[in-house]
Amino acid sequence: MADLLLDATAVAHSKPVTEVNRKIYLSARMSRQEEMRAARGFLEEAGYDFSGGYPAIIVCSRWLDEPFIPNAPTFEACAHKIAFRDICDIDDCDTLVRFADDLTIETVPASWATGGRMWEMGYAYAKGKRIIVVGGHQSVFDWLPSVDHVKDLEELCLLLTKRNARKRQ
Repeated sequence: MADLLLDATAVAHSKPVTEVNRKIYLSARMSRQEEMRAARGFLEEAGYDFSGGYPAIIVCSRWLDEPFIPNAPTFEACAHKIAFRDICDIDDCDTLVRFADDLTIETVPASWATGGRMWEMGYAYAKGKRIIVVGGHQSVFDWLPSVDHVKDLEELCLLLTKRNARKRQ
């Protein structure tokens, strides 16, 4: 029974190869915000369709440009504001791209262990979004058959721009 459920879930979350995935949500540790801003620029530039004059890839992750602590009277209010902003951005995206952490170091710092990006991936999965992980596998959910994996930003860019190019032809 569990195998049937797993197979049914994997099929429900599979996306056709030719589907355009224009709106991308980048999910990573908050401490990687600057790196993710650079990744956004790289992806949007590489995905720009000069013949049509429109961006083929749009990164819709507002957390990249906002301070970690937005104006709020309490930490709780701040946390609510951040969480709901990110949920809205994930709802708006076609594809969630999670950047895996480098687990080659022996101890993962406590500041990395917040798990927000893991929750975001689970939420996107439940919403039927396409999921791509950049880097290695971290959790058991990274091994789901519907989760795509690429080794780095360059490979991600190739994967996303190939799909967009096929759809436009």
